[in-house]
Amino acid sequence: MPKVMPDGVKLSELRLDVNGRRLLDPCLEFVIYLDTPLNERILEFLERSMAALGPLVTSYVAEAMKRPAPFDDKAKTLVPTWVRRPRLGKSYYAEFSGASLKGGTSAASINVVLIARPTMTDVQQEAYRASMKQFYEGSGSIFGPPVTSLRVTIPLEHPLAEPTRFLEWVLAFAVARDERFVSGHAGLAMNHDEAVSDSALRNAMEGRLAALCLRHPGLDWDNTGSVQTSLLRWDRELSDFLPRIKRVNWLTFVSDRALVRLGGRDRLASSLASDPAIVMHAMGEGVCVQAGPAPQPGDVARHEFLPTYRRVAAALRPIRLETHSGMGLGYSDDEAMDWFNALDRDPGDV
Repeated sequence: MPKVMPDGVKLSELRLDVNGRRLLDPCLEFVIYLDTPLNERILEFLERSMAALGPLVTSYVAEAMKRPAPFDDKAKTLVPTWVRRPRLGKSYYAEFSGASLKGGTSAASINVVLIARPTMTDVQQEAYRASMKQFYEGSGSIFGPPVTSLRVTIPLEHPLAEPTRFLEWVLAFAVARDERFVSGHAGLAMNHDEAVSDSALRNAMEGRLAALCLRHPGLDWDNTGSVQTSLLRWDRELSDFLPRIKRVNWLTFVSDRALVRLGGRDRLASSLASDPAIVMHAMGEGVCVQAGPAPQPGDVARHEFLPTYRRVAAALRPIRLETHSGMGLGYSDDEAMDWFNALDRDPGDV
């Protein structure tokens, strides 16, 4: 049975604790991006994620809260209220996790960034595209409309952190199975403490995260602000927005709308057919490309360059984002781009 973390990589080497505060924690993540109106499938995402993490979720932060609060009945009502009674045009944010009330991060987390979009008829959609065509082709804006982001992470010791079980769990989410998604990904990732304010602690955390990601190109990390307004790019040929992927991971979700740019499902499958370790799962509104039987971190120090991930990255490169920003002094934009491009460059240059 394949392992979620191969021999030679220890969890203790991926965690960072300073003065009792956890700043970095490895995890398995599932992220999906949507450009549809808020609906009940988002609540199904939350319910399944909460059911999987159970008592591991102990705190939450939402909207303008300055510090975490205990997870309670009030916290449980936030997202259902936003989804069922949204204020159009507003964005909503909440994180539910196992982090301490004193601060820190946790491998057990659920992050939601919701964009309240209006429901539009076909006629309204056409009028909207016409207005966007005039705006984007006239102004040349590089930023598209923001997307809803749903992310759940589970600890690597969790019962779900077995590749086959995790795969089945992810593919069963309604937002992946039935929703018109923009893109998504799943695999190994690093959670970091976004709220740490002490500059020395923050620089230590950012520097350690940068070092880990540059050594292990199969690791992902979340920077919603770097991708939220970049995943939808106006395409002159399509006269519509082209949904793009952030970066390849073990599982990469590709919208049918993006597959048009790649020649369709059959052409993508054909381009990946030479590697039997790559599996393409049909979803309702796209595909999920699986790079091997288990998620892998890779290790450039051991010359483990993830050839299967790299084949998928090459096939999906035309619909990948061009850039990804860093975090600050400890994890610069240049270092973030080195990590971001690691699966696309020749291994000798990694």
